Amino acid sequence: MEFHVAPAEAPNAEDWFVPGDGLSAAELADISEDRGSRRVVNLDLIGANYRAARTMAGKDVIAVVKARAYGAGLVPVGKRLMKEGCTAFAVASLGAGLALRRELGAAPMILVLGYTPPEGLLKAARERISLTLTDDDDLWPVYEAELQRRTPGLPIHFHMNLDTGMTRVGIPAHSAERVIKMAETIQDAPWATLQGLYTHFASADSPRAESPDDEALTLTQIRLFEDRFKDLQGQGVSPQFVHLANSPALEQYSEAVEPTWITHVRPGSVLHGMGLDDTPFRRATRWETTLVRVEQLAKDTGVGYGHKYRAKAGQYIGTLPVGYADGFMPPQTHEPNVVRIDDVLVPVVSLAMDMCMVDLGPYVQKKGAPPDVSRTVVTLISDAASPEPLSAESVAERWGQHWAIALSGIRTRNTRVYTSAAP
Repeated sequence: MEFHVAPAEAPNAEDWFVPGDGLSAAELADISEDRGSRRVVNLDLIGANYRAARTMAGKDVIAVVKARAYGAGLVPVGKRLMKEGCTAFAVASLGAGLALRRELGAAPMILVLGYTPPEGLLKAARERISLTLTDDDDLWPVYEAELQRRTPGLPIHFHMNLDTGMTRVGIPAHSAERVIKMAETIQDAPWATLQGLYTHFASADSPRAESPDDEALTLTQIRLFEDRFKDLQGQGVSPQFVHLANSPALEQYSEAVEPTWITHVRPGSVLHGMGLDDTPFRRATRWETTLVRVEQLAKDTGVGYGHKYRAKAGQYIGTLPVGYADGFMPPQTHEPNVVRIDDVLVPVVSLAMDMCMVDLGPYVQKKGAPPDVSRTVVTLISDAASPEPLSAESVAERWGQHWAIALSGIRTRNTRVYTSAAP
């Protein structure tokens, strides 16, 4: 069974709204850009991947649904995970947290992993959105000053991020004094509670057996976090949520999962099947489009802007309604972009904002005739694992990107189609 979600039919218009688009969520909801391209998301597989992550960990799961659940849709994915029994979520921004709270109700813990501006504190308190404390020296006094002017009425729940080696945000974990002082400051504040403690790994995604330097860094991060956790325990501080393991650490580092003092794991990518080899996680998304024109060209006919590609005599060129504004990016390697029509890979010869053109020669050579327009499914990113040439990893490598950039970068003007086909 499938159901389609285009921008005009989104379960929640905010799920489609990107701040900076210049449109309100209501205005954006009135725009439907169904141009023949679609992202197909298998919610049953996401549910199965969640169950596999929970079983693998033997711990409760904080499901990371940042970047609109890696582009798969914040609300539909959140609802499915809650149906599976998920009671905790992590997002990147307060706005995403508020949208999730509105759709999922009061029950789940929702944590903002990123920075929250001071003007968002009252909203967070009212809606029981947990916030990350990203800094101690500069940010906390600003928060304090904001709340001295306006009493929230309800405490704000904080998770303290310990910077054990990511060097991005958080309280530097090498300083036990700063960590203890900040924890005590939060606990002493009448408007705050220390609900959680966590860190983020810098290199846990490297294959452990092949990357001794990355392994050493990850183990150092784990030990440093444990040292600070024990320091806090010695001061009588016992947060409800203690979480280290992201998806790669869940798969490779039992040291970040199994200790009894760790309460949760925090997977994101494996929920979409983006795991390591030989793990139970299955790909839950693919990206498809269609042919809108097939034309046989004379020799040296120019194709696309600037006529940078010239056709061979009798060559068939197909046009696809997808371009870089949809998230289909130009290659950064010597290999051209390729797409699949039926079981045949064909190269992209011209790419623009809204369309691209493909050389149908390999298809004609194998099938004896060009494909039918509009009735042909063209695969851009498949739901197969690497080294399949259209896996998310393979496509992203041609684009000079990480697979997460490629998947989360599929624009919302591609219709989302949610399937409930059993895995």
